This record gives sequence, C-alpha cells and structure tokens, in this order.
Amino acid sequence: MKRNDRRQDDSWQDYPEGQEDFSVHYEDDFGEPQDTYDDGYDDGYGDSGGYSDTAYDGGYAASYSEGYDDSYNDGYDDGYSDYDGGYGYDDGYGGYDSYDGGGYDDGAYYDESPEPEPSPKKRRREKKAREGKPAKPKKKFRPLGCLWSILWKLLILAVVAVVGFTGFLFVRLEPVDFPSGTELGANTSISQSGIHNIALFGVDARDYSTNARSDAIMILSVNTGTGSLKLSTLMRDTLVSVPGYGDMKLTEAYAYGGPELAVQTINQNFGLDITEYATVTFAGMAEIIDAAGGVEVEITEEERVSANGSIWEQWDACGMEEDYIESAGRQVLSGTQAVAYARIRHVGNADYQRTSRQRIVLTALIDQLLTHPYKIPQTLMAAEDAVETSLDQADLLQLMPVVLHGIEVDTARFPLNADIISDAYYVGNAACIYADMDSTRSALYDFIYNDINPTTDSDRRSNGEDV
Repeated sequence: MKRNDRRQDDSWQDYPEGQEDFSVHYEDDFGEPQDTYDDGYDDGYGDSGGYSDTAYDGGYAASYSEGYDDSYNDGYDDGYSDYDGGYGYDDGYGGYDSYDGGGYDDGAYYDESPEPEPSPKKRRREKKAREGKPAKPKKKFRPLGCLWSILWKLLILAVVAVVGFTGFLFVRLEPVDFPSGTELGANTSISQSGIHNIALFGVDARDYSTNARSDAIMILSVNTGTGSLKLSTLMRDTLVSVPGYGDMKLTEAYAYGGPELAVQTINQNFGLDITEYATVTFAGMAEIIDAAGGVEVEITEEERVSANGSIWEQWDACGMEEDYIESAGRQVLSGTQAVAYARIRHVGNADYQRTSRQRIVLTALIDQLLTHPYKIPQTLMAAEDAVETSLDQADLLQLMPVVLHGIEVDTARFPLNADIISDAYYVGNAACIYADMDSTRSALYDFIYNDINPTTDSDRRSNGEDV
C-alpha cells in the first residue's frame, strides 16, 4: 500500500492543505520504514539535518515501533500496532473503523453481534404479517373520546350524589311533626306551581331542647321549573308583630315559640306561604361545613379579630373547637371559623353586614358542594344530626330536579334601605329596625316570584359589598 508518497518529480499528491512544506517519503506495504530520513531543511518540526524514528516534536509522532502511526491529522489513523488482528483503519471517509476477527463496521455501524429477542408484541405483529392479517391501526387522539371520558366521570359523581341523597332520605332522615299551612298563617293566594319556600334558622343554642333566639333568618326559595335558588335574608332586628306577644324584634319569635311561631310570624308580617323549615345550631352548622371541606371566604383583619372573639365564646358556651383564624385574606375557613365569621356584628355596618356574611357563608357552602359533588353524601350524613327539619322524603324529592338541572343562586336582603324608616327605633330597651312592611312585602314577592332583584347600590354599600 502506498499513500502520501512524493513522486520523483517532486509533485505533491493527496496532502491536506497546510502541509505542503513537509514531505514524507516511505514505502510501508506493511514493511519496515527507512531508519533515517533527511528532508534537507529545518521546517520547525525538530528534524533539522536528519530524522530520528522516535517522533517529530510538532505533534507528528512517527514512532515506528513494530508498527506505524504517522500521526497526521488527516483521517488516516492506521496504527497497525503489532498487527493484533484489529486493523483500526479509518480513512476519514466513514471507512472500516473496527475490524476485529472478521466483524467490521463500515461506517454504517454494521455489527455482527446477535440481535436482541423481539418483544412479544412485535412477534405477534410479525406473525400476523406472515399470515396476511392486517395490522391493527394505532389509536389516534379523538377529542370526542376525551369528552365522553369527562362526561362519564361527571355521571359517576352525579350517581354518587344521588345515591347519597337517596340514602339520606329513605334511611336516615327523620322529619319532625309540623302544623299545617293554615295554622302557620300561610298566604296560599300567592303560591305558584314549582316554587317552594322554606324557612331557615340558625340558633345560638347547644341543642334543640330549649328555645333560643334565631341569629340567622333566611327564606330559601326553590324553583324546580327554572332550576334556580333564591336566598332572602331577613334582618333579625326588624320590628314585627309576634302573634300572642306583641311588637318586638323578629329574632325573638323563635325564643318564644320555636320554629312554629317563627314561621307564623314571617308569613303574617312578610306575606309568604311557608309551610316547612330547617333549623341548625352553631355547632351543627360547623359540622356540616367541615363535612363539605370548608368554605372559601375573603376576610379582613378586623373581621379576623372579631371572629376569633366569637370562636372563644362558641367554645365557652357550646364546647366547639378553639380553631382560631391566624391571618386575614382569602382562605378556606373551617366550620368553627365560618360560623364565627357569620356571627360578626360589630365590624362594618352592624346587622346589615352580618346578614351579608351569612349569605356569603351559605352560598359558599353551596358552591363547595357543586364543585365537589362527591362530598354531598358525607355532608348529608353530617346534616342528619345537625339539622332539625319538617321536610320529609316527598318534600326533598321535589328538589331533585334542581340538583339535576344545575343550581344558580340569587341573594337579597330585606327590608331594603329604601323601606327602612329608622334603624334605631326603640321598643323598651331594644333598638329595632322600623320599616314600611307593605313596601317590603311587595319587594320580597317580586324577588321570589317575578325574578326581580330589587337590591340597589345603596343596599350593597350597607351590606359592605363593593359597588
């Protein structure tokens, strides 16, 4: 083999650019190179006057020790060291860079080593190909398939909610006996098909054995036709006529005659047709909220301090957990914290803002259950012991269309600012809210039956809402 040889006519052949000032003349053919070589000039390669077969100090180490490595950076790495059967030959053009014992890699990365065993899946595919069976096409991303997957998950959640609701109705619910509509003073002339009004009371008592004042008074209006809910808050200090007891605050009706007298008072003063109620204690409401996973509420620093005071009071009076709120801001409140937040009265605009906080907590609870329907069964189970109600299985089954239709909640507070004559009208030593009850009845009717929310910017400001 001859490479890079200089012809007798001093012409150059196949030398890389930049090496024309250095000549090498040899005949290797796997033979022995000349012992000495003199190119006749000193070209910086440390070989002036002669050539030693050890090395050029310019990096051209040509140590011909029973082999040859011309150390030219020209792709010709042909160090045939002792001819060990590996010809390590790389001609710079993707040549045979590893010949050993008959196996070689010619630049196409040829390797004679045994191929790994194919996977079972590949063997089945190859077998089908040999038998002429068509290959199974790869699955493609199908948006409709993903939509069906989501719908199935939602359906499963709905089934869980319905099963839990049904179990609550027919296994655990034990409604209390309650008088008829006539005895409750219900105004049946305003009743409309598909609309059900239910009185909701939150009482400051350990249990239901003794009557206490109703700290929270709301009307839940369920429209099974439109799938909507309306939540009307009645101000507890509103001056009303309590049958058999005279004029006093609305909150006191529950203390004098329990839910029966409280519902009768609401019907006669606000012109409603309520025949059912549900009452929850502070501790019971806390249990329900905890079962639902808490409620998300925005709380100010002033509200935090006041709520923590209520938490201490709830612990002292009802044995509730001392679960204090550590910081202000938007956060998920536990049951104890949420009840204390809803009871705040001396921050903001007194009872106006307290009724707003009560609506915030209740609507946040509804939102929590709608967002996490799998929590509905455990919440209903918690409500079994926490709620006293006159609603029976037939009554609650009428609410199912609302759950299946999807819930929208609209809220309002009554009396409206425009209907309040004085919020410091004294009866004895008690400061009451003296309102135009005729106008209040008309506004409440429009809200429940005509889908007219009469809340004005003035009302929202009084409720502590942003306008």
